Amino acid sequence: MENLVKPKGKPKKRQSFPNKIFELAKASPANLILKILPLFSLLWIWHSVELRLSMLKLLICYINRGYFLFKENLETIALFGGSFDPPHFGHKSVVEEALRVLEIDKLIVVPTFLNPFKTVSHFTTKERLALTKELFKPFNKVVVDDYEIEELKSTPTAQTLRYFQKKYSVEYLIIGADNLEHIEKWHEFEWLNSQITWVVARRKGYEIKSNKLRDVKILEVEVDISSTQIRNKESSIDE
Repeated sequence: MENLVKPKGKPKKRQSFPNKIFELAKASPANLILKILPLFSLLWIWHSVELRLSMLKLLICYINRGYFLFKENLETIALFGGSFDPPHFGHKSVVEEALRVLEIDKLIVVPTFLNPFKTVSHFTTKERLALTKELFKPFNKVVVDDYEIEELKSTPTAQTLRYFQKKYSVEYLIIGADNLEHIEKWHEFEWLNSQITWVVARRKGYEIKSNKLRDVKILEVEVDISSTQIRNKESSIDE
């Protein structure tokens, strides 16, 4: 008689089809679509219109469910871009105040390769990046990212936002009040305006004149936050 050998351990429980969809959606909504669509295509051919509609609703439901779970697991961040030419204590004050008032996991500072509204920088790219990293080194929740610098070109904020949205839940975009004068000229301004809450850093008493921002928070700071103004003051002192 043949000896029967019992398998070691508990047998693996088979995962139901809906659960498989859910797990794929949780890992990556895009991956779910790629893996599930061929199967749904076959079922689509074999079944009635009513069942097809039910299948579509089910697919959309699981994609949405997986996407929102995926998003909930992302860190909430604020982006703070700029030339940082040079970085200074005004920038530091903005970051300190932002960390104090915004509910975020991380603040990412993104020095530009070249400001879209400028043709030249006073400090080299390497110098600006190194100085910016040094300035924000004491802050545990602050990361200086070289994404735009590595692009080796003037990079629109909309492109940068899309890049970071792949990794984080980007809730806030920090800008100086002096940017408001040309804010509507920013590339894809309407899309940007629909995606984030603007955090406008201003000196006390500085009037915010733009009414185009959908959602805005004000950061009050005590010092100049414009590198241009600081360079101009230094020039007048030298003279």
